[in-house]
Amino acid sequence: MAQESLVTDISELTLQVRSENKEELDNLLILLEKKIDNDEMPKANEILRYHDSDKKIKRPPNSIIIYTNQIGKFGLLNIIRNFCEKHGINKQKLVPISKKLSKILWEDLSSEHQNFFEELALKVNVEHKKLYPNYKYAVRKRKVRTTYKLYDFKTETDDSSLPLDEQVEEHYEDSTSSSTKATENKLTEKQDELDELILDSSDDEN
Repeated sequence: MAQESLVTDISELTLQVRSENKEELDNLLILLEKKIDNDEMPKANEILRYHDSDKKIKRPPNSIIIYTNQIGKFGLLNIIRNFCEKHGINKQKLVPISKKLSKILWEDLSSEHQNFFEELALKVNVEHKKLYPNYKYAVRKRKVRTTYKLYDFKTETDDSSLPLDEQVEEHYEDSTSSSTKATENKLTEKQDELDELILDSSDDEN
C-alpha cells in the first residue's frame, strides 16, 4: 500500500510540474528540436564518457538515456528542482519525477526527433566498440542500505552519492519500462544489421 501511495504521489506531482511549467517545458522541447534540426547536438564521441584507467568502463547509453541526459542539460532538472523548492517537496523525489516527466515529453516529440536519438544511440554503440573492443557488460554491484521497521526487513539501493544526472541515468537503467525495452530490441536489430554491413565491408577489402 505504501508503495502504491508513493507511485500515485509521484504521478500527481509530475502532472503538477507539467501544468505549472507548461510554457517553459514547451519552450524547452522547441529548443531541443531546433538543436537537432540545426545539427547542434553532441556527436557520438562526445556522448561517451572517457574514464580514467582506474574507473570501470560504462555501458553505452541507449536512446532513452541519451535523450534524458540531454533534456536534463537543457533545463528540465532545474525546472523540477525549483518546483520542489517552491512547494517544500523532498528532493529525493526529483529523480522519479524527472523520469516520469521525461517520458511525457518524449511522447510530445515528433517521430523524426525520436528517431534522431535512436540513430545517435547506434552511433554511440559503434564508437564504444571502437574505444573498448574487449568490453563485456556485467551487472554492477551497488551499495545496499538496510533498514528495519516494525520487524520488517527491506533493502534499498543507495545512489545518493552520485551526481544528479547520473542518479537519473541509474534510475532509468534499473527500472526500464516495457516501451524502453521495445526500443532497445529495435536498436539491437538495427545494430546487428549494421555489424553485418561492417563485416561484409571488411571481407570485401580483404
